[in-house]
This record gives sequence, C-alpha cells and structure tokens, in this order.
Amino acid sequence: MLVLGLTGNIGCGKSTVSSRFKEFGIDVIDADLLTREIYKHSDVIEELREVFPDAIRIVGNQMIVDRKTLGKLVFDDSKKLKQLNSITHKKINELIDNRIETSCSDVVVVDAALLFETGMQGKFDKVITVYCDERVQLERVIQRDNLSCEDAKKRIDSQLSQNVKVSKSDFSIDNSGGIDELNKSIENLMEQIKIWKLEIGGKWFEEK
Repeated sequence: MLVLGLTGNIGCGKSTVSSRFKEFGIDVIDADLLTREIYKHSDVIEELREVFPDAIRIVGNQMIVDRKTLGKLVFDDSKKLKQLNSITHKKINELIDNRIETSCSDVVVVDAALLFETGMQGKFDKVITVYCDERVQLERVIQRDNLSCEDAKKRIDSQLSQNVKVSKSDFSIDNSGGIDELNKSIENLMEQIKIWKLEIGGKWFEEK
C-alpha cells in the first residue's frame, strides 16, 4: 500500500485535487470530516469535560459538545488551544490510522489541511501540496467565503506559509491557473504516483 498525504492552504484548491483522486478510484480519507466526527466519541467528550466543562451540554441522558462555546474558550488563548489540540489530534490520528489499516485500496490519500501543523507527515510515504499565487489565493478566499480583504488575509496568515509546505513536500501542484492547467498537473501527479508505487515494490493498483 502506498500512503500519501495531501495538503494545501485555504483557497488553493486542495479539495478539487482530492475529488479527482476519488475519480481515479483512490481511497481518500478526509481529515476534516474526521475532525467533526471525533466530537461524537465518548472518550473525547469525557476528556473535554475534564478540561472544558463549560463546553459540555446534557441533552436527555447524553453529553454533547457545544462546539461554539468550545471555540470561544480557546479563541486567543494559546494555552487552552494547545490543550484542545492535544485531545483532538490524538483521536484524529487514531481514526486515520484505523482507516488506513482497514482500506482495501493499493493507494490511500489522507486529505489534511493541517498536515504539517499537526506533525503527521511522518505517517506518509509521500506528501503532496497544492499551492497557488498569493494574489489568486486572496481573491478566491474573498469570493468563496464572502469576506473582506482584511478578514481573508487573517485566515491566510493563520496558516503555515505555502513556501514552507512546498519545500517539505515530495510533489507540489501549482493551481494558480485554470482548470485545464490543473488537470494537466493532476495527470503528471498520477504518473508520479505510478513511479512511487513501483518504488515500494508494488504494481500500479488498477489502470482506470
């Protein structure tokens, strides 16, 4: 099995590349979806109750996480944010590992926006980063999320720089242009994946 990490900053088109992987029959594990899922796990709720009791609500006979309150509690408080991350990242990594172990695909891609930020790059055979021109990125974020220029810049600046991510990656895709250019880059990536698969002693999973 070839296990790949896919990342990219806001507005760079990572999700589009991830969707194309699915079209090729590759198993894609979405870390963002798993992040939302973990707040339903009893062990995570129990840990959060001990650290952030005000973010736990009792509905019927069940405890649920009030994510809005939780967000307010860690906003602008680096210590509390670190505590939250120590709980959530551990569970996310556990779920990702379980998904990888139970996958029947010869190639698995983990789509994770915070791949480098959470230090999970070590679990992958190769890492791919989608990036784009900073001006293009800003325009996309403003239009997509209906944000002011200032708010869009804040979201962009909160992430690890694109240059750092590209420098730490095995393959990068420049998504500054149109869809035709992106499709060509994805075709080149698929050829590279075939080479990586051969390098670890396996055949290309199935020609699609």
